[in-house]
Amino acid sequence: MKIQFISSLTTLMMVSPLFADTVADLRLSDDVVQLDVGMAFRTGPSADTIMDAGILYNSSDNYLLNVGVRLVDDVGAMNIPIDLGLGAKLLGITVEDEDVGAVALGAHFKVAIPSNYRWNLSGHYYVAPDILTFLDGEQYSDARIGVDYQIFPQAYVGIGYHNMEVELDGGFEATVDEGAHIHATLLFK
Repeated sequence: MKIQFISSLTTLMMVSPLFADTVADLRLSDDVVQLDVGMAFRTGPSADTIMDAGILYNSSDNYLLNVGVRLVDDVGAMNIPIDLGLGAKLLGITVEDEDVGAVALGAHFKVAIPSNYRWNLSGHYYVAPDILTFLDGEQYSDARIGVDYQIFPQAYVGIGYHNMEVELDGGFEATVDEGAHIHATLLFK
């Protein structure tokens, strides 16, 4: 399954720039590496539909595969760009030798800091309650917040904090990722 997913993700990365704006986000910490690739399709004057796929691997040999879709719109006022989004992700997670599946619902935000529009504050929160978590899991949650700096028009670097947990059958909570990270985002238009 890993090889099929990685080959599909590679194909998606090579073909997607032909059809839509593409975003690649790489996140690293001492224990985790995560790669997400997304395609943005303009669906309104200031709205985008973003479809993405990603993989996460940590030093405990746990991994997560996801595909998702979210709607994002610029809701800023007074010349302050503010992007808000709502979305869903289908997740496959292996943690503590257990397999967990989930459909997580979530929200995203990104705010340009007014004094210098090259700085952004961004984050997301996804949750899958028991009714949307299956196999060996009971609940999933994912929270991330970070600060980004635009080094040139199509590249950002940043730091942040990420917490991702899975509650397994029997009430045991397993942490997939927790702690500070650095990340880089590339935009292909």
